[in-house]
Amino acid sequence: MTAGEKTADIYRDILRRLFNNAGGGQLTLERIKGESGEVALKVGTAEEPFGLINVGDAKGLCDHVEEVAAANGIPLSVEDSDFTEAMFGGIRESTSPVNLLIGSKTLASH
Repeated sequence: MTAGEKTADIYRDILRRLFNNAGGGQLTLERIKGESGEVALKVGTAEEPFGLINVGDAKGLCDHVEEVAAANGIPLSVEDSDFTEAMFGGIRESTSPVNLLIGSKTLASH
């Protein structure tokens, strides 16, 4: 921490840079419809996802996460996205909002 920086400023900067939302908020898993096996991760009211999960059974993963969260009182939401297109192919682009990639063996083939 350099002189003059406040902890709250650093925290907001992390939220803005990593999570694409300086205000923070609840985690949302947004299952991208179709056969892409992708789940976008968003925080709060962010329009852009900060993360992407690429897994064989996205619906099964989302159902499981939602069940575990509900059983343990963890505030998060799981939604289906009718409008978001598959994102994995574009994560290397400089314009990609994705800062975190989580994947399974499916990543090895890309």
